[in-house]
Amino acid sequence: MTNGLKGDTRAVSLQRWLSAHLPRADDVIVHSIDIPGNGASNITGLVDTEWTTADGDVRHENLVLRTVSPSADQLYEHYDLAKQYRIMECLAPTEIEVPRLLAFEPDPTLLGREFYVMYDTGGQSVPERPSYHESGWFADLTDEEQRSVWMQGIDAIGAIHRLDWERLGLGFVAIPGPGDVNQRFVARHSDLLHWMERRNDKSYPRLRRIYGWLEEHFPRDTPSSMLWADAKLGNLMVDHAEIVGVLDWEHCTAGPCLYDLANWMIFDRLMGEGAGYRRLPGLPSRAETIERYEAASGHSGDAVEYFELFSAVRLANVIYGVAPGLIAAGLVPDDFEESNSAAHVMDAQLEAMGLSF
Repeated sequence: MTNGLKGDTRAVSLQRWLSAHLPRADDVIVHSIDIPGNGASNITGLVDTEWTTADGDVRHENLVLRTVSPSADQLYEHYDLAKQYRIMECLAPTEIEVPRLLAFEPDPTLLGREFYVMYDTGGQSVPERPSYHESGWFADLTDEEQRSVWMQGIDAIGAIHRLDWERLGLGFVAIPGPGDVNQRFVARHSDLLHWMERRNDKSYPRLRRIYGWLEEHFPRDTPSSMLWADAKLGNLMVDHAEIVGVLDWEHCTAGPCLYDLANWMIFDRLMGEGAGYRRLPGLPSRAETIERYEAASGHSGDAVEYFELFSAVRLANVIYGVAPGLIAAGLVPDDFEESNSAAHVMDAQLEAMGLSF
């Protein structure tokens, strides 16, 4: 084993680890490690790696390393990296385009925290900073290409909802407790607000009233399935207008199917109207999106308006939770808690539904 980065203890540790886990690989070299210092919940980096195969060929590849961000406790009461890896293992034999996995490492002493490594899917992610509605490679696609990527994403959501997830060994994603999976899903998000309030030592009575309305008005006979639960364009890897990766399974759970569809549309509004940008002309309308989902999943989209509010409130909940710290650090204006893109989208959805809180 040759040391590609002399003196870099991370490279030495990772080369040894890769030598033990890459199948039939000799002379593993880590040429460079590009791991950001922080992220909202996880840190994703690239490891420029070279090795010799059993056939004597030299293979040069960027591997993707994911680990937990020190900031994860600002967004999650519990952050489970191993669970994400296990989810993708179970999804690997399905039609869902999850990345090909190498191995999970629970020992935090190697790189300072637990991590896993997967193979690069190729392509690039749809940008969120700046918003894909403003600029970037996705905005530069033709209208037809933008539409195609969007509809492929909806097809992926439909495919997730068609999975026999318990047969695939994914029963562990369901929230434990009494009631059916939909009831537990709704209660869990209400519990997350309580956690935010305890952590910030502050109450959010308006959000509490909206959550109360959501619990009281949950649509009956709403079908359930395994949920991606972070469905959005920004969690896709795209190569030449074709989806090559469906990423970020940290929220994955079981619950009402329409939540994924609603979150997909609400997050697009967050990137568009919430941030003050005109929506890209190639993206399908809300009605076209619902119609495509119904065809892809076999489920009705009739109750999606309720879940659009649910998704908007969840996003606002996250912003309320992190706002005090951001304000104290001088990173955002003092009125950020009430005046932010997530709050704007939530208020617009309440208005569209004729609700006032």
